[in-house]
Amino acid sequence: MMSISLLTTKFHMPHPKVDLVQRPRLIERLNAGLDGKLILVSAPAGFGKTTIVTHWIDSVLSVNFRNRVAWLSLDENDNDLPRFFTYFIAALQNIEPGFGEELRTAFSTSQNPQIDVLLTLVVNEIAAVEGKLILVIDDYHMISSLEIHKALQFIIENQPPNLLLVIISRDEPFLPLARLRARGQMIDLRASDLRFSGQETALYLNQTMNLGLAKEDILALETRTEGWITGLHLAALSMQGQDDRKSFIAEFAGDNRYIIDYLVDEVLSHRSEKSRVFLLRTSILNRLTGLLCQAISQQEDAQGTLGQLEQENIFIVPLDNRRQWYRYHHLFADVLRQRLAESVSPEEIAILHHRASLWFEENGSLIEAVEHAFQANESDHVIRLVDAGAEEMFLNSQLNTLLAWYHRLPKHLIEAQPKLCLIFAWAWASTGELEEAEQCLQSAEKALGASLSDLLNAPGRGIDATTRGALIETAVVRAQLAIAGGNIPEALNLSDFALIYLEDNDGPYLHNPPIESRMAAHFIRGLTQKLSGNLEQAAKDLIESGALGKKLNHVHIVALAYGHLANLQAIQGHLHQALETCQLGLFEVRQMTGENSPLSGFLRAEYGWLLYERNDMEAAEEHFRKAIRVAKLWGFLDALIPGLTGLAHICAARGNWQGAFDALDELEKLGRNNMQLVKPVVESQRALLWARQGNSDQTQRWVDAAGLDPYGEFAYPREDEFITLAQVFITQEKFDEAAELIDRLLSAAKAGERQGCVIKLLALQAILSKAQGKQNEALECFNQVISLAAPEGYIRTFVDLGNPLRVLLQVAVSTHPDYTRQLLAAFESRSAPKDGFFTGMFAEELSERELEVLRLLATELSSPEIARELMIAVSTIRTHTQQIYRKLGVNNRRAAVNKAQYIGLI
Repeated sequence: MMSISLLTTKFHMPHPKVDLVQRPRLIERLNAGLDGKLILVSAPAGFGKTTIVTHWIDSVLSVNFRNRVAWLSLDENDNDLPRFFTYFIAALQNIEPGFGEELRTAFSTSQNPQIDVLLTLVVNEIAAVEGKLILVIDDYHMISSLEIHKALQFIIENQPPNLLLVIISRDEPFLPLARLRARGQMIDLRASDLRFSGQETALYLNQTMNLGLAKEDILALETRTEGWITGLHLAALSMQGQDDRKSFIAEFAGDNRYIIDYLVDEVLSHRSEKSRVFLLRTSILNRLTGLLCQAISQQEDAQGTLGQLEQENIFIVPLDNRRQWYRYHHLFADVLRQRLAESVSPEEIAILHHRASLWFEENGSLIEAVEHAFQANESDHVIRLVDAGAEEMFLNSQLNTLLAWYHRLPKHLIEAQPKLCLIFAWAWASTGELEEAEQCLQSAEKALGASLSDLLNAPGRGIDATTRGALIETAVVRAQLAIAGGNIPEALNLSDFALIYLEDNDGPYLHNPPIESRMAAHFIRGLTQKLSGNLEQAAKDLIESGALGKKLNHVHIVALAYGHLANLQAIQGHLHQALETCQLGLFEVRQMTGENSPLSGFLRAEYGWLLYERNDMEAAEEHFRKAIRVAKLWGFLDALIPGLTGLAHICAARGNWQGAFDALDELEKLGRNNMQLVKPVVESQRALLWARQGNSDQTQRWVDAAGLDPYGEFAYPREDEFITLAQVFITQEKFDEAAELIDRLLSAAKAGERQGCVIKLLALQAILSKAQGKQNEALECFNQVISLAAPEGYIRTFVDLGNPLRVLLQVAVSTHPDYTRQLLAAFESRSAPKDGFFTGMFAEELSERELEVLRLLATELSSPEIARELMIAVSTIRTHTQQIYRKLGVNNRRAAVNKAQYIGLI
């Protein structure tokens, strides 16, 4: 198998030349940009852009900054935003070990990353680094992606002061340069700055190149090249082999294009036939090393030839410290390729690309092997490479690159290869492109000569084992497409059907071995069963999927399987078991070095909710924040939803209402591309907060907009929303509606053995009975729920419902005294707000004096007696009393006392 890794040669700064002409005027200009945001060195090819930057770094920055300079060289393959920023972050890691490891993973593995979130995290991580960071990006003109330009613009606009960007480009980049210039935040060097002056031309020709030219000859060359460094260098190389240099200079004329054509011919004409052949044949390569060049040129000692070219200064640039990898100067390479095309047939060039493709394939560089196969017009070879390397492409999530190849391959060749169709179907499905995935599946079926519907309708008729194995794989992909599209019954049917055939690990298959397809099918079926409320069967499937994921070292499946298993155990009311599942899952994920996997965020969020229920607020918050951080890397909503709603509950428990609403706002923003999933959650959670604050207008708007029919059928996945509706009905004193809805919800929860839901609903039923004045029924219901909750240690379910439950705790005869004391202590803790859910049934809080009056209203004292007790006027007592009635929403003393007792004020 071929591995896909970063090219380390892209991070090596070219070595400055020891015989370089000193250019203090340019060094001074570059130094002036050290305190800014950007240094731009922009000029056409051959003006010494990279040379002056490397000289500046080596000669000036060596004292203070040498170990803080990162280098990144770009090529045309970097026009992919995740790939670009994977290299961007990796370059900074070379000078700041450990920098952005999670971000690099996210950029390199995510197919649909939340770019604005990731870029914000990049900026924040840079700002957190101590000391100056200088990042040089060479050959930025290779970037044509508007997406990358916009992303880099975001970084520049929000750039922390400890980062300096140095961009080297042939063209002016698509960045906010005018704004930076106006603010004095950038320095730029252009062609006019980089041209050799007369003095620099004389130093270069006579000292560096040792030509001994007269002043008039130097002036003539400077005039005709206009200080163009490459032109001067090529002229100097040409003159080194000539006796009559004056005649050469006299004939020397033309613009840059003609100069370089002419001078390259001159350079080549002075080299041996063997050397010319080497240069032309190896010009097809973007990077050079001895054995590769040997395979291309068919010449021995290619590494020695590369070293000789460097020694002779023939436009070759070393890419590493060991002189193993090189590249040609871009302009020189362009002309060599032109000469190659003029001197040999296209068929011969294709043979060179074929040799390169084979070498890269044998040496584990899939992407370069495929690129040269494309250049050789060998689509069949590309298909073979994709076939062999698809597993690594998926493992490294290089699916954007894989799908780019899909667009370059002739469609009829893809459609003729069922395995290739299936590979691309998985790639499209994994990137959320459901229609394209289905089209590939249909093409696979057409190539197989049979369809999944044939197998579904007549499983035993006329379909050989190999074709059946291929169709089973299409069933697993379609099950994933179904669940992604919200068609739960279809996903369940397809996963059920596929699993019948996937027990035999040695059975025939097309792309994924049966054990991998079985792992995926069990996970999909586990999710469908969970969403359908069949929790016992869901648990079995998730356990099996997690076991297979562990066996196959598939960290994403392991994290998801354990997280969903813990979640359904919590739904069943098995908190101890759910906690153990989370702890085991996190252990397994750490063992697989996948702790920063964005998909592990779901497991962490579930652990956070379990800790929250146990009232371990600090630990819960830590896990919620970790879940949010890693889930943001991929925009993984399955983890962001429980993570951010959990954080909102933490904030609300501490009375931080703004923080709670901010968490929900962030969830809405992150889920803007999937509002069908996110909006109901966000709105119902806001309704809870509004109700606790006594914001009856906003709460009623949610009731009107939610479309929840308390008398109609309700779907299990919306159970939480209906429970919120029941709570809102109680705060609105719509007791009959609340009672009927709670009864229906309770019946469904008991039938589905969702004990966690039963406990919460019984607690609501106890509060409702108390609000209706049914004290005995309230106590009976409360004692029942305490008996159910005590063995598993539920705490926040009660505390979050507020003072009515505290009052019941204080008066109930408990069969679990230790647990009761634990609950009462939780009500008194810092994380128990004084206005729990049902305390916020009035808009305004009572003042301290009003609370004093209220307590005395609950006694047998008359108004004059209360006035004497508080040493205030009777008229003042009347004023306070009317204020109390207004705030509690009542109109007499008895109602005020009853409501105050109900909500726990007295």
